[in-house]
Amino acid sequence: MDNHPTSPHTTDPVLPDASISALKRRIAALEEENVQLTSKISHSPIHSWTREGHAIRHLVNLIDPVTDLIVEYDRRLELAGGNENLELVESTAEQNRAFRSFKKLIIWCPSLKRTMQVPIELTLACNQLKRGADGARGDDANILKFSVATWLNEQQPPPCPLLLADDKRGRGFNHDLTGSLLCPVDFNWVDAPTQYAIRDYHPNYAITAHMWPRGITC
Repeated sequence: MDNHPTSPHTTDPVLPDASISALKRRIAALEEENVQLTSKISHSPIHSWTREGHAIRHLVNLIDPVTDLIVEYDRRLELAGGNENLELVESTAEQNRAFRSFKKLIIWCPSLKRTMQVPIELTLACNQLKRGADGARGDDANILKFSVATWLNEQQPPPCPLLLADDKRGRGFNHDLTGSLLCPVDFNWVDAPTQYAIRDYHPNYAITAHMWPRGITC
């Protein structure tokens, strides 16, 4: 009987294909786990002070900065002496108007009152609110530019030349129709020398913000 040396116990080598398949299964399991984890994250909308500022000029105050409204609120807090009714603080008509606007501001921008406790955040919030308010006013002006041109072009007889809705050139005092509407009641636009003097910036026919445009009285 032949004696053969006993070989140590060995395992079959792992096939490359089997190793790749195992890695793929592991990757698939990790991807599934990642999907489950990300699905639990709350996707809340990003807060934007600029977007909130769009409504300020329509719903809160037409001209006063947000910072002025907050200053009026702080003034009343200092003078109230612990009295929660800030309406009782002695104030002028202008200050009362600013405080009414502040209360509207808190209604339409409710998170602002919490931000007021952090001065650095408040400064940033006020700047962005102002940017949003000014941007909304610019959007309104652009819409009005199109609307006015369309409305005037529909007049009978129509203006000559027609007003271009997307171009401000050739408007104002450089156009007969818009010039007649913008001309102050102090001057007679029908008079040709008057038209020429206004367009030539004659000092005796200077147009100022204190004059009343004829188009408003039509």
